[in-house]
Amino acid sequence: MNQSFRIYKLDTKKIWENELQRHNEEMNLSIIKDLIFQYIIDKNSLVENNFWIYNEESDDENIAALVYIKDAEISWMSGLSNFFKDQHFDNLVNTSVSFIFLIAYENELYASTGGHASNYISEFIVKDFGKEIITRLYDGTEPVLQKFVEKPIRGKRIQSTNYNRSNSTITSEIQFSNNIKNLDLETTFNVSKELGIIDEGTSEDEFSKNKINAADFFEIKKSVSPQEFKKYISSISSISKKEPKLWLSYWKPVSEFAENGLNEKYFDEFYEIFETIDKKEITITWSDYADYFNAAKWIIESRDGKFRKEYDVIPTFENIYSDFVKFNFEKAPNRDVSFSKNKIRNFFMNWEITIFDEENKEIKKQKLKNIIDYIYITQEGEIYLNGGKWYILDQTYDEHIKLSFKKLNEKSKKELEDVYKAKKLFKNKSHRINEKKYNDSFLSKKDNKDIILADRITIKNVEICDLIVFADNDQTYLICNKASPTGIGSRDLFNQIETSANLIHSAQNVIYDYYDKLFEKNRIPENISKEDFFKKIRNAKYVAAFVTAPLKWNTESFYSKFLFVDTENVLKTYNKELFLYSPAYEEEI
Repeated sequence: MNQSFRIYKLDTKKIWENELQRHNEEMNLSIIKDLIFQYIIDKNSLVENNFWIYNEESDDENIAALVYIKDAEISWMSGLSNFFKDQHFDNLVNTSVSFIFLIAYENELYASTGGHASNYISEFIVKDFGKEIITRLYDGTEPVLQKFVEKPIRGKRIQSTNYNRSNSTITSEIQFSNNIKNLDLETTFNVSKELGIIDEGTSEDEFSKNKINAADFFEIKKSVSPQEFKKYISSISSISKKEPKLWLSYWKPVSEFAENGLNEKYFDEFYEIFETIDKKEITITWSDYADYFNAAKWIIESRDGKFRKEYDVIPTFENIYSDFVKFNFEKAPNRDVSFSKNKIRNFFMNWEITIFDEENKEIKKQKLKNIIDYIYITQEGEIYLNGGKWYILDQTYDEHIKLSFKKLNEKSKKELEDVYKAKKLFKNKSHRINEKKYNDSFLSKKDNKDIILADRITIKNVEICDLIVFADNDQTYLICNKASPTGIGSRDLFNQIETSANLIHSAQNVIYDYYDKLFEKNRIPENISKEDFFKKIRNAKYVAAFVTAPLKWNTESFYSKFLFVDTENVLKTYNKELFLYSPAYEEEI
């Protein structure tokens, strides 16, 4: 064997009950093995002499392998043929060799693959398996992290890859509000011992570091013999049964700490409301988005073979859904577009995307359900869909978020109490009925010479803030108001602030355009020039304010507190400060 292998763990319970429908029978790993092999054979249309199956059995383990070859047309060959009319390139093909290696250990089934075989087991594996091993090997304080890939839950960025010049710790590098997709780390002496990759008796001075890559798989970058490979499986099996030493994200799959069936419950609700969703809010993700982004060809097809379309540009979810609509209504084009919940479920379950490289080799095939990204908003907060799993905020972090929020709340009161008093930002009850009425009470420049009403005035389709306040301490505050700290209200408020800060940071000249717009609306005080305005806005601080009800440090709204702490961290990257306040009755503060 003498090479490194990615190790996947198969979700045998899911395969046994969902794929084989054997709910009341004792699990048989040999039957599951045969199912996976046959699935790959069928998907690749393999015939005799194109594949080989090997088995090795003993008392404590069962090892099997499927090796196969497949020919693929070369996509760029037709272009070459156009230049050489008399040459015959049409019969040239690329031949690839792939394999899947299965090993049964302690009633679990593990897999390693080579070539393109990993493309066909993605719906059978335990998601995040490799990352879960990491949380049981490291406590997060060791300087071992070299590279990580993260998926921001909010904002426009789909994925980012981060490389470190020198090793750092997991806890210092990772944004826990994001979803970590992949990690590259070095082993420590203790981790190497726990994995069994150093010989007995090796001292800490003698051991050599190895690299680990973890995602849905766990890979030790070290050549191994068959005996060592079996030892690794045993070690990883033991490690996976331990309690985690750290978390990689505030977001946890609902299946990990909620009642059974909650993941499917959220999918059921998603299918129910799908008709009302703005399809632009649903994006396509991938286990490695670079593969999807850099593919040479994308093929969308239904499992029953009735629909197939090839794209030569990256298809968005909107593109795919539009094709689905046209396919279903081409015989009745004037009919209103409306689908039943079951029809939508079948769309996500039975439509697939396959991506190909420039040599027309298949990179990966994925079910649509497993590659969409969507945030489902409830009054309690966000529920996040990614990779076929729903995630919710882990209440384990409640105390950490609460303490962080309390500290920020105290800082805000110290900063803003005198400002709100001096500028008469505390209002009577009638002005606190709703956000608009409160904002409009500052329209008069005569009564509010140091306050600009900026509500509903946008630049580049972005509302910078609701109120601009020039304080006596020569500080400027951009106040963004919302009625109350509900889940949806908090999300809208902090999204507005983040978008505003990003625009001012990345395109500072828009401040001049913003001045012109406000001037046209007769909102600029007479003593503020354009240059003064530019300097003040560039150095301004943000205030998130809830008009009708304050967000108190001990509130039950964990989600609102989380958003505030998270947004404050984001604004730090723009060199901006964020405060939280409420124009409640003065005596309540």
